[in-house]
Amino acid sequence: MDRIVRFFDRYTSKKMGFEVIPVLPRSKIPFWKGWNEEEYDRERVRRYLASHPDCNIGIRLGRIMDVEADDPKANKLLESLIPADYPHPTYKSQKSVHHLFLG
Repeated sequence: MDRIVRFFDRYTSKKMGFEVIPVLPRSKIPFWKGWNEEEYDRERVRRYLASHPDCNIGIRLGRIMDVEADDPKANKLLESLIPADYPHPTYKSQKSVHHLFLG
C-alpha cells in the first residue's frame, strides 16, 4: 500500500476522524474545485490518492481558515494586516506563524 494511502487511512480513522483531501504535488492547491463545499466522500478520495501516489494531502477544517505566510517578509506583511486587538488563535510552525479564523 502506498505511503499516502497509509497516511489517509490513519487521518480518516474513527480515532482521528479528519476529512483528508488530495492536494497537487509539491503544493497546497487542492485537486478539485469546490473541495470545501461538497459533501465529503471518503472512498472517492481514497481511490484518488491510491491512483495518484505523488500528491500531497490536506485536511478540511470546515469553517476554520488557517492563514500563514512562508517567509519572514510575508509574515511581517500578514501581521501588519491583522489588527493587534483582533482575538484569534495562532500557533508557530517551523516556517512561520499560523493564524486561525472562522469563515
